[in-house]
Amino acid sequence: MTDTPREALAHAGEDDLARAAAQWRASGEPPGLTEETESGALTALSTLARRAHDRGHRLYCWWSL
Repeated sequence: MTDTPREALAHAGEDDLARAAAQWRASGEPPGLTEETESGALTALSTLARRAHDRGHRLYCWWSL
């Protein structure tokens, strides 16, 4: 992943994450996600991005459905 999404996630506040979760939910993709699942995933990603930023590391993502 490029540094741009890492930085956005690292500096996102609770309101930013809530808005992103709402937009994600509105997209309907993937189907069946709950508000709790989306919020939890974004919070975990934000925490990971913050740690990577603080340590000068990058984020690498692998997603499998």
